[in-house]
Amino acid sequence: MRFAHISDCHLGAWQHNEKLSELNLQAFLTAMDICLERQVDFVLIAGDLFNTPNPDLAVVEIAVRKMKLLKYTGIHFYMILGSHDYSPNVKSISDVLSSAGFIATVMNYEEKNGRLLLNFVRDPKTGALLAGLSGKRKGEDAEDFPRLDIRHIQKEKGFKIFAFHNYLSGIAPSEIPGIPSLPLESLPRGFDYYAGGHPHKKQQHDSPNYGHVVHAGTLFGCRPVDLKISATGERKGFYIVTAENNNVTDIEFCEVRVCEVVSPPTMDIEGMDVSSARAKIRQHIAGMEVDEKVVLLEIKGRLSEGKPYQIHFQELEDELMKKGARTVLLDRRGVVGQALEGASTDKEVSQVEADELEEALRDFDSSLPALKGGDGLTLAQEFLQTLSAKREENQTKKAYEESMIKLGQDIIIRRLVQ
Repeated sequence: MRFAHISDCHLGAWQHNEKLSELNLQAFLTAMDICLERQVDFVLIAGDLFNTPNPDLAVVEIAVRKMKLLKYTGIHFYMILGSHDYSPNVKSISDVLSSAGFIATVMNYEEKNGRLLLNFVRDPKTGALLAGLSGKRKGEDAEDFPRLDIRHIQKEKGFKIFAFHNYLSGIAPSEIPGIPSLPLESLPRGFDYYAGGHPHKKQQHDSPNYGHVVHAGTLFGCRPVDLKISATGERKGFYIVTAENNNVTDIEFCEVRVCEVVSPPTMDIEGMDVSSARAKIRQHIAGMEVDEKVVLLEIKGRLSEGKPYQIHFQELEDELMKKGARTVLLDRRGVVGQALEGASTDKEVSQVEADELEEALRDFDSSLPALKGGDGLTLAQEFLQTLSAKREENQTKKAYEESMIKLGQDIIIRRLVQ
C-alpha cells in the first residue's frame, strides 16, 4: 500500500497577487502529477485544502479537473477540514465535493452522552482504515480530543490512520508566537500513522507510544512568512507513505518547488532623508539577482526628513519587475516619517491623518476635481474611515471583503459620478 499525505494547500490564497495565486495552484497541480506518476493508492489531505470555505471557483475548477484525472486511474481522495476551510455556519465547497462523492471526509463520528464516538472510513482498494478530527478556528478543536471514544474502533483489524489539524507542543509548534498547541498525549492511541496538518513546516516524529507522527507542511504557503522560510532553503512538499502487513516501511518526502524565493536582510534607512533612502534602496535593487524569482523586500527606519510616500515605493517595485522578478512583496510598514512622532500626544489622530493626506494631495495630479484639494481630502478621509471598520464576530472574511467593496463603490458613485 502506498498513499500520499498532503496538507495546507490553501487553494485560493493570494487573492490580491495573481502571480502568487498561480504559483500556489501550480504547486498543488505538481503534487498531483507526482501522485499520479508514483501510482499512489489514495491521497489524504490533512486540512486546509482551500484557503477559505468558499474560494475562487476558477481555482477550484482547475484543481478539481486535475484531481479527476487521478480518480479515473483509481486513486481515491480523503480529507479533513482545517482552520481555514472549516465553517460552522455556512456550506463550503468541501461540503459540495463531499456530498457529490468526489472526496470522502474522514471526520466521521457521532456524539453520545458527551463523548465523540469515532468511526472509520475504509478505503475500498487497500482496506486502510481512516479517521480524524477537523481543525477549527482559534484552536477550538482542542476541546474535541479529550472527548474521543475509540474503544470500539481499536478492535478493528487493519492499517489505521488518524488525521488531525493542529500544532503539537515540543514537536510541531506554531511558527507564530502565542498560538496554543496540543500535547502529543492528546492524540488517540492505537493508530499506525498520524497524518498531521496546520504547521507550515514539515516535521516527522517517531514515538514509542504513537509510532509515526508526521506533519506534511505546506506545498507553497499562504503568507509572506511562508515565502521567507522558503528563501532560507526550507523544502516544501508532501509525504508518500508505504506500508506492508499493517506496518509503515517507508516515509518519503517529495519536494514541490515551483519557484525560487529571495529575501535579503531587512534594509535599514534610519535617519536618512527621502532622497538618501531612495538612493540606497535603488543601489541595493541594482545588485540583486531576481530573474524569474519571487522577491521579498523589507524596509524599515524613521526618516529624518520627508514622508514615506515620497520614496515612491511603487516605482522601486517596478524596477525589480523590469529586472525579471516574477512578483515583488515589498514590506514598508516599518518606514515612518518624522511628522508622526509625538502625534498621539500633541494632536488628535484624526488631525494627524488629515495633515498627512492633505500634504500627500499637494503632489497628486488628477483631471478629476473630486480627487484634488478639499474635495480630494474629504474623499480620502471617508475612504479611510470606511475601510477601518472591523469585521463583525460572526461575519465571514468573504462577506466582510464584499461589504467593504460595496461601501467603497458607493462612495465613488456618490462623489465621482454625481
